[in-house]
Amino acid sequence: MAYINGIRAFEHVSSHKSDLEGMARKSTDECGGALTHAEQAHRLLRGAHDCSENKEWEKAEDMARAGVELLKQRLE
Repeated sequence: MAYINGIRAFEHVSSHKSDLEGMARKSTDECGGALTHAEQAHRLLRGAHDCSENKEWEKAEDMARAGVELLKQRLE
């Protein structure tokens, strides 16, 4: 959650600067994409946790793998 909150804060600052400058900033769009990926990854990883508590090991592993892949995409 700290990662998501950090992206939200950075997006807020970038958006505010964009409004002050009167033109779009590349970083604002990039933050939006990063936030979308991070939130999707978070949902998948939470789902994986829930599946593991229900002993649905294969589904949990697939969801966890998908969540980690989403986060890795942002680093490439």
